[in-house]
Amino acid sequence: MLIIAHALSEMWCWFAGDAARALQHAHRASKLAEAATRGAASILASAALGHALLFNKRWSDAAAVLEQALAAMHERQVGSHLEAFFLADLAHAVAALGDFGRARVLADEAVSVAQQRRIAEVIPLLARAHVLRLSDGALAAAAIEADLQQAMAEVERTDARAYAPLIHVERAELAELLGDEAAYQRELREAHRLFTAMGATGHVRRIESVID
Repeated sequence: MLIIAHALSEMWCWFAGDAARALQHAHRASKLAEAATRGAASILASAALGHALLFNKRWSDAAAVLEQALAAMHERQVGSHLEAFFLADLAHAVAALGDFGRARVLADEAVSVAQQRRIAEVIPLLARAHVLRLSDGALAAAAIEADLQQAMAEVERTDARAYAPLIHVERAELAELLGDEAAYQRELREAHRLFTAMGATGHVRRIESVID
């Protein structure tokens, strides 16, 4: 139970924008998992650690943890409900490391797995939009916007409103890429409003550092 508690706390810290505390909880979950059985709890701990390392921009470490977690998931045949999220996070890490071709494959797979398993597609869609923006830039603007529209539709369908500001941040990044300063500021302000309403102080501070 403690592994689950720390893994969930890592996720809450991510929503709040507290990267340091997210990593603390993830390390604690991982440490506890070392003494646990080789089951779903250890996979969940790996998910938390990979996610927290990604949040802290430790790209190589995140990629290594996520690769190992995916291999363990397939070997043990447990935690398959997390596979789309592992793939999405790994796509982020691989893109940050500059391997855009593989990142696109991983992001596409994340969306496909989410669809096949009928789980929420918001995180995989956000990952694919992010990867496309980094890899293809303005040439992929239509595909990026389509993914972001679908992600927002998923938020509305599932009432997963905590993800909405993340979509606005990604839309702001796309607007900046396209040279649309007005849209860039508008999307950032909406993200700021939503993060503020959530009490996500870490994200609020980051947006305030760039918003006019």
